[in-house]
Amino acid sequence: MSDEETRDEAPGEDTVIESIEPSPEAESEFHPFDEIDEDFKPAPAVFVNGPDGLPMRVDQTSESDIPALSKNSLVCMGDFTKFVLRDRWGDIIVSFEPSEVDRAPNGEWRVKTDTMLERAKLSIGRQRAVMEKLAAQRTDVIGAIQNATDAQILVQMLLPPGEMGALDHEWVRVLPVRPACKHYVRQQGSFSLNAAKKAHYRLCSARRTTESTFMTVRDTAM
Repeated sequence: MSDEETRDEAPGEDTVIESIEPSPEAESEFHPFDEIDEDFKPAPAVFVNGPDGLPMRVDQTSESDIPALSKNSLVCMGDFTKFVLRDRWGDIIVSFEPSEVDRAPNGEWRVKTDTMLERAKLSIGRQRAVMEKLAAQRTDVIGAIQNATDAQILVQMLLPPGEMGALDHEWVRVLPVRPACKHYVRQQGSFSLNAAKKAHYRLCSARRTTESTFMTVRDTAM
């Protein structure tokens, strides 16, 4: 055997690795997969009955956590499912269906004053009873309250204490149950890759980039 071949071989005793006793601190030492192991806690598998009546596993990874676009998920949008008249504390006095509301030339929503007084009779009656109870010890005030019209009582419910005012002879302004945010803007534009197609972009006029460009309000996870 040549000297070169001898140098390439290792003695048998050099190929044996002595066992190393584990360190008493091994349990407390950091392992690169410890953090992943702690954070990943798979949920129990979900099964449903398939078309053949046998259990079929549901692939939960395909479900999106992005909520569907609606007035509930995008609170910037107004809720026009009903229109309301609120008192000075924000409590609803009476509500109306969209078909019962008229749109004024200036864009505001309104209801006939006579219709409002008729629908608000219950609330007006409760307010009149409260006012009479509070003024029971003052004869000069109780008479004025008892002789007050429903319209005058309604005005007192709407205005801050001590402020005078009167209802419009024909219309009363109402608001959607949740008005749209004053910064919320919808703008029609074109798709960047297809100018023939139109798109409505939802913008927040209060949110801008560092270059002062408006930022869209997209239906994406936050």
